[in-house]
Amino acid sequence: MQILEGHKGAIQALAFSPDGTTLASAGQDGVLLKWDTSGASSELIHADGPLGSLAFGESGRRFAAGGTDGSLAVWNFEQGLVKMFRPVGSSSITGLAFLPGESQLAVASVDEHGKSGGKPGLMLFDWQSGRSRSLPIDQGVSTSVRALAGQAKQRLLAWTTEPRALTVWNQTKPDPINFKPTSPCNALAISPDGLALVAACDWKAIVYGIVRKQERFALTGHKGNVRSLAISPDNRRILTGSWDKTVKCWEADSGREVSSYDWRIGRVNCVAFAPDGLRAAAAGDEGKIIVWDVEE
Repeated sequence: MQILEGHKGAIQALAFSPDGTTLASAGQDGVLLKWDTSGASSELIHADGPLGSLAFGESGRRFAAGGTDGSLAVWNFEQGLVKMFRPVGSSSITGLAFLPGESQLAVASVDEHGKSGGKPGLMLFDWQSGRSRSLPIDQGVSTSVRALAGQAKQRLLAWTTEPRALTVWNQTKPDPINFKPTSPCNALAISPDGLALVAACDWKAIVYGIVRKQERFALTGHKGNVRSLAISPDNRRILTGSWDKTVKCWEADSGREVSSYDWRIGRVNCVAFAPDGLRAAAAGDEGKIIVWDVEE
């Protein structure tokens, strides 16, 4: 187990690189850190405001970070360049996902305070040209989007809007799939095989079958809001992080609780699986990251 310390304040987002050699973390301090497997860190950026969203492209050659002030940074590691944008004005970016080909990003945002210049909703953003457009489906998304998840291999995007709307879109088809959770969702995750969607709703997480378009079961046992989700690369395990200060691991096919951890990191805001599925990471509002070996 590793304990990684470098942030001042709550950590809001974690993301492993596709090759598993890098863990990125971002938080309330506006700092974006890159950690190697030994636990050594380097600072990629120090933004003016908090950072809350991270995304690696499938190839590992692209990386993006979104801020609560609407700022967006995109790294092109092939050319050693970073570009800065503000595609949603002053709205807070709540989710990022690279589309296949990595030339476009899905950008979700929310305008919680009605700030002037905000553009809440969901857009497709071409980071090379700096141009954005709405989704090419009949159902436009121009209201606040609380959470976003993408699965590039399966060409899937999922998002949730107020008050209790949950949508999955296969980018090869014209019509999205709509689910109706009983409470607002805080986080989303799509399984690597594209067959399941997990939504964090209040004190539980709900597992939906995408193909059959129905709820399968709920993961219950937390004693606080579930704020983060991750699905293992082999589709066998689900991680949930909660404001009850615990991380739980579940069987993805049955919903059975496998293990529960109290890592002493405060309220858990983010969890992530490494690409090999052998390690996982969690972080919370005390500024610490825990990386541990996952039980089989």
